[in-house]
Amino acid sequence: MTAARADLPVRGLPAVLHRARTEPAYASFVALRIGYVVLPLWMGIDKYAKVLNTDWPGYLAPWTVDLLPFSAQTAMYVVGAVEILAGGPGRTQAPLRRLRRRGVAGGHYHQPAELPRLLRHRAS
Repeated sequence: MTAARADLPVRGLPAVLHRARTEPAYASFVALRIGYVVLPLWMGIDKYAKVLNTDWPGYLAPWTVDLLPFSAQTAMYVVGAVEILAGGPGRTQAPLRRLRRRGVAGGHYHQPAELPRLLRHRAS
């Protein structure tokens, strides 16, 4: 096991920023992860706040509005709620992954290393 260098950050935001500066692939991953969380939340909230655009129902084609059993504004509120929910898993993915690693989430209490053995046992 190698010791961590004193000049490198070990955890948290400084470590993420350092790794993003030194590894282009990781920088792309961080940018996409932030984008997939922030953008849906921002657009979803804007459907209600109307800061960026005041006429969201105008984005719907007239023939789709005729198909809807409710108004175009209500449709855009539904779209906004879906966008807000779409931004949620990005925020909760890491804590759930930590719980799964500990064997707490998912209804099982096995270590990840035991999984191949358990799958072989269930198959036979």
